[in-house]
Amino acid sequence: MSKISSKETIKTRPKDRKQSYHDIYDRIFKRIITLSSPTIIRFINGLFDTDYPTSSKVTYNWTENVDDKLIRTIADTILTIDNKDSYHVEAQSYRDDNSIILRVFDYGYRHALKRPENIFNSDGIISGIKLTFPKQIVIYLDDSKGIPDEYSITLEFENDKDITINIPTLKYQEKELKEIIEKNLIILLPFKLLKIRDSFQKACESKNQDNINVEISKLREVYESDIIGTIEKSYKNNSISRADMNTLISLTNKLFEHLYSKYSSYKEVDNMLHDESLELEIDKYIDAVDDLTEKLAEKDNIIAKKDDMLAEKDDMLAEKNDMLAEKDDMLAEKDDMLAEKDDMLAEKDNQIAELQKQLMKYMQK
Repeated sequence: MSKISSKETIKTRPKDRKQSYHDIYDRIFKRIITLSSPTIIRFINGLFDTDYPTSSKVTYNWTENVDDKLIRTIADTILTIDNKDSYHVEAQSYRDDNSIILRVFDYGYRHALKRPENIFNSDGIISGIKLTFPKQIVIYLDDSKGIPDEYSITLEFENDKDITINIPTLKYQEKELKEIIEKNLIILLPFKLLKIRDSFQKACESKNQDNINVEISKLREVYESDIIGTIEKSYKNNSISRADMNTLISLTNKLFEHLYSKYSSYKEVDNMLHDESLELEIDKYIDAVDDLTEKLAEKDNIIAKKDDMLAEKDDMLAEKNDMLAEKDDMLAEKDDMLAEKDDMLAEKDNQIAELQKQLMKYMQK
């Protein structure tokens, strides 16, 4: 496996170490969540057990953007599907007491304020408003020890009526690879590098070469097989686009460098960069061609469907014309029968007239 070193580094602000790490993970997550719409739709379906078609429209509700260099951050990640249903996905790398609960509630509340619905009484007068919160989930990307399966927020009012809001959590490191694939959570695979970070550090600090070798083998398995291998298979299975694959591999390498570059004195670690980790210019052109081809294919499918509809209508018209022709034949046959009947009646009249003549002659004798 050839070595490709990434020249890009993730810029961080001078904060405490834990917050600095969280900022890095947050920005990587925000870049991941802006992958292609079909990939994000599959991700949402897996998170919330929904069944949106991959052609659904995804709208991002934020004020800032994030580019490939991960320089800018975004306040929150709330997505709206088909201009109707909203989902708030909050990524967290460590437990920060109860502030996460309040922050998630605040994001949901602020989003709900953007789309208030009037409530009318029986007289048609506005008597209140309805606030619709997005469906929410908190994803823990790192160690989730002590994290509950869901958070709850209870709103207490003076009339003694309490309202409890439940917000589920997803503990990513506890998920097996099979479930990650089945649930379409593969876009979070770069964060699997956190799985052995602590044990790897302890092994290196122990200076025990056997322990170090074990951890290096684990790291290689996670990096090459679980992450890169699964991402590539997902692309081959059409679960993600080529651009998605390149982005995920590139982000994996950025995070790998951030977490393990200080162990580059170990040759095995230094070599653990993938041949296709960087998106080359040719890849971008290929992606553009692939995207254009997909769009043309979609248009061809639409045209083909319209052609089928037109052909069906032509068949219906032809069938109708056949029925009209058959009706005309029946009417013509009826006319022939009526003409034949008229002839028979005329013949009968002639016979009656002849009989009357003969009767008159007989009576005159």
